[in-house]
Amino acid sequence: MGSAGGLGGRYASDGGGAEMIFFAGMVLGMTGGVIVTVGTIAFMMGATK
Repeated sequence: MGSAGGLGGRYASDGGGAEMIFFAGMVLGMTGGVIVTVGTIAFMMGATK
């Protein structure tokens, strides 16, 4: 690994690095889900008017 791993390898070898990446991914996924849900609701409301 070493320098070939880059930032990912450095975070993975670190104790809380993997947790931070997982948490960031979870937050991004939740945010994306909220945006899709709000967009769908807004589209449905606009379609019914």
